[in-house]
Amino acid sequence: MMKRMIVLAAALVLGLAGLCFAADNNLLLDDFEISVSNGPEGTVDFGAGNGSSVAVSQATDIKNTGNQALKVVYDAVPG
Repeated sequence: MMKRMIVLAAALVLGLAGLCFAADNNLLLDDFEISVSNGPEGTVDFGAGNGSSVAVSQATDIKNTGNQALKVVYDAVPG
């Protein structure tokens, strides 16, 4: 019973540590090989309101594999 509690506590600590470190990293959608266009008729459908903004583009300078990656720049305003 005590061994089970120690394993559970260790798993909880490692899981929380992983979440904390993941919050500092960027998300990269790599190997995105189609053309990217904004707006309701584009390849990416999004909406923003209350002063928030979202811009989606293709980028070749941040890719790891393939020809390009998907770059998302956003400004989220509370409210």
